[in-house]
Amino acid sequence: MIIVTGGAGFIGSHTCCSLLAKNAKVIILDSYVNSYSRSIDRVLKINNSRENKTGQIISYFGDVRNKKIL
Repeated sequence: MIIVTGGAGFIGSHTCCSLLAKNAKVIILDSYVNSYSRSIDRVLKINNSRENKTGQIISYFGDVRNKKIL
């Protein structure tokens, strides 16, 4: 299980794609201040288009500075 903060951003979404290709379980935490939730939809689409669908992804809306969310 790997937590990717900012997983809906440019670098985070590409990191998620790479992790999913390695069959990782990915948890995304993003506040969508500088990103969009549709980026996660694109990551899922890329993952689902693979011949061998791999990994899992769970997405949470929130700020890493919020202790209750962590």
